[in-house]
Amino acid sequence: DYSSMKAKPGAVEAIAEMQAAGLDVWICTKNTPENYSCASDKIGWVRKNLGAEMARKTILVPDKTLVSG
Repeated sequence: DYSSMKAKPGAVEAIAEMQAAGLDVWICTKNTPENYSCASDKIGWVRKNLGAEMARKTILVPDKTLVSG
């Protein structure tokens, strides 16, 4: 369950700084098909810790090496 996980120190502030600098910040995370609630749990964590905008800008993939950037 991701709901009890805390953000790494400085991570929330770093995202805010990048956004303030005009960068288009997205999150890419791995979806675990064996855990049926993984996708919704991760989106919920992002919404709770980083806000609804970042939740909409979260990409769930089976293999992050498939995403460039």
